[in-house]
Amino acid sequence: MDRPFVRPAEGPRSRRRREALIALASSAAVLALTGRPQTAFAHRSRVALTRVAANDAAATWEFTTTLHLHDAAGALVKLTGDAGADPTSPTGRARLALELERAIKWVGPDGKALPLTLEGAELLGNDLAFYQSTPAPSIAGDFSVEGRFLQSVFPDMAHTLQFELTDPPRSERLTGTRTSAVFAWSPPASA
Repeated sequence: MDRPFVRPAEGPRSRRRREALIALASSAAVLALTGRPQTAFAHRSRVALTRVAANDAAATWEFTTTLHLHDAAGALVKLTGDAGADPTSPTGRARLALELERAIKWVGPDGKALPLTLEGAELLGNDLAFYQSTPAPSIAGDFSVEGRFLQSVFPDMAHTLQFELTDPPRSERLTGTRTSAVFAWSPPASA
């Protein structure tokens, strides 16, 4: 005759041990989902976005370039060779800002490069944002941009440019096969 299994009576020590093991397993699960490995679940967007706007009050053009944090992390590891490189650290942001400055060239109608100044970088949610500016040009004409931002790291990287200083505003997309764009601009009429 089969007897049903009867668990032996538990003492307070074995119950505490079982509760401790459950707590340890729960903590490990929480750490696994909220720790550094979480970025492995992120989807790479492979897109940078630069918004170019005129600040008439300051007589400048302002450039805001955003990059998905997962792309920034992967790019920084490949650029530096350091598996622990952190794009949110000051050193990591500076290295990516140098790559942005190296890879994108803005040129005026006179053929001279526009002198962009890095104003800073910050974490915006799941994106890393870089801020640059240049004095607003005093001449009208066709301006050009040539860029290969992070394409040495991600060949399929696309860079969308939003020109909010043109009328009407427009967008262009730079890719591995289309690396430049042209846009017309005129200084605002003086009052």
